Amino acid sequence: MKPTGYTDAMANANPLNWKLKLMAEIAPGEHVEVDVGSWERPVEVSLATLGLSLEEGKKILAEIQHQMVTTQMEQRARADRRCAHCGRSRRNKGCYRSTFHSAYGKVPVRVRRVLPCRHCGHPPAVALLTRKSCTSPELLYLDSKLSALAPFAKVADFLNEVLPATARSNAATVRNRTRRVGRRLMKDLAETARAARAEPAETLVIGVDGGYVRSRRTWERNFEVTVAKLTDEDGECIRVAFEANQYYPGVRQICHGLEVLGVNDKSEITVLSDGDAGLRTLQYDVAPRSEHILDWFHIGMRFEHLLDACKAVEKGVPMARHVSAWAHFTATHAQWALWNGQAEKTFGRLEALRMWTSNEPEPTPEVHRVHKHATDLLNYLRANQDSLPNYEERYNNGEPISTGPVESAVNEIIAKRMCKSQQMSWNRWKVQPFLTVRCAVLNETLEDSFREWFPGFRPAEAEAQGRRRAA
Repeated sequence: MKPTGYTDAMANANPLNWKLKLMAEIAPGEHVEVDVGSWERPVEVSLATLGLSLEEGKKILAEIQHQMVTTQMEQRARADRRCAHCGRSRRNKGCYRSTFHSAYGKVPVRVRRVLPCRHCGHPPAVALLTRKSCTSPELLYLDSKLSALAPFAKVADFLNEVLPATARSNAATVRNRTRRVGRRLMKDLAETARAARAEPAETLVIGVDGGYVRSRRTWERNFEVTVAKLTDEDGECIRVAFEANQYYPGVRQICHGLEVLGVNDKSEITVLSDGDAGLRTLQYDVAPRSEHILDWFHIGMRFEHLLDACKAVEKGVPMARHVSAWAHFTATHAQWALWNGQAEKTFGRLEALRMWTSNEPEPTPEVHRVHKHATDLLNYLRANQDSLPNYEERYNNGEPISTGPVESAVNEIIAKRMCKSQQMSWNRWKVQPFLTVRCAVLNETLEDSFREWFPGFRPAEAEAQGRRRAA
């Protein structure tokens, strides 16, 4: 219980009044002071009234941004009145109105239209803002990075909670900004890589696989997205994803990744895939001298189906227990022979299974299943006969035999954001910019791209990152 004197003193105390002023030094000795905001707090303090509230903080940031942008544009217009080359006055054609969209709100500004100098012909500086509007790099970066990790509507709701009211956006705006960033990233990927490694990669593993995304078109249920993961001997990896119809842009993305990793003619490249004809064509276009390995995971799954079918023969014909045991034994040894690099023995044993099921006078449905799985597996292995190494030897040497890493890339690029627990549909003709942004976020290269596009973007973080690398 509080003392009576303490209660009376708190009741008679005056509330605390706070005022925030912003001062700008336009020139030496010339200052401009602006009132940013004021607020009041009672003497009786509670957790809800302790410090600034979120809404008050947003209003302060919005007002500071408005004053700073307005003053900077006025100073820019004042500087543009004189030619930077000869110092004489320039002619202008009036002003046009524009809107600067930033993370701290929208700021309406007036942009002066300056003509080339009539005395020396020196052209004016490039206008910062377009006639309609301009978006700050920070806001573009926030929208694109968060959109690569969460649905567009959730990103818009989150930003509306933490950013000022004048910076409110919706799912369509966030999506359009993300696509704009993605298209610019695609242009960079179409060019030669600027930041290549000083030391080229000695060994490189390229895993290629595909996943399916729900389509928004009524005439197709889903469409395929190809995912590639490039991993060097140090564990550094680059993820690439492209829609199946965007084949040549996808090839260019993989080649750009090879340039970043510094791959040359001396680098040993291994490509792992499930043997699909389209993926093999991709291998020939990207790395024609590479060694192709048929993924053991897909082989093992096909053998599991065959072994299950051999076990089921006994259920259909109880008296044929010995036949079921023989079929299971033959399929098991075919798998063992393939694991040890004896592909011809595997072909012979699978051919024996296929011949037995073909010569059966009254085949049961279970025998039909064995015939189907044995024939499909035999054709699959023969079509990729040049990609069947000694898997046991590669496994013991620590060399990759499966596309497990690229399966995880399919999961993190496609499944987590575009399929699993996401009731979303996508347009195959517009999904590529989003895939490019998501890969850039997962590769941790999006921030570096923004630094190249916008000089001065997060320079402090760039310097700190450089110091960490040097250490």
